[in-house]
Amino acid sequence: MVTMLKVNDVAAMVQVSVGTIYRYVEKNEIPFTKIKRAVRFMPSDIQEWLDKRKAGLSVQQVQGGDVQGGVIADTAADNGGNE
Repeated sequence: MVTMLKVNDVAAMVQVSVGTIYRYVEKNEIPFTKIKRAVRFMPSDIQEWLDKRKAGLSVQQVQGGDVQGGVIADTAADNGGNE
């Protein structure tokens, strides 16, 4: 079982304030999951997000993906692989 990260964990990883992480969540700029009212993050999603930011891409610009509820979804799978 993967341990999900809390907002303060991600803030420490990224070296920004907790408020900045909440702003990213509000704007769907970071992949997240809501469990009831709590915001949680998958470590692998955060690492991928950081890698993409280093490459100059936002979550919305990920090739072949859309943001749905703060989670990157593969649109190629949604349309049978035809882009």
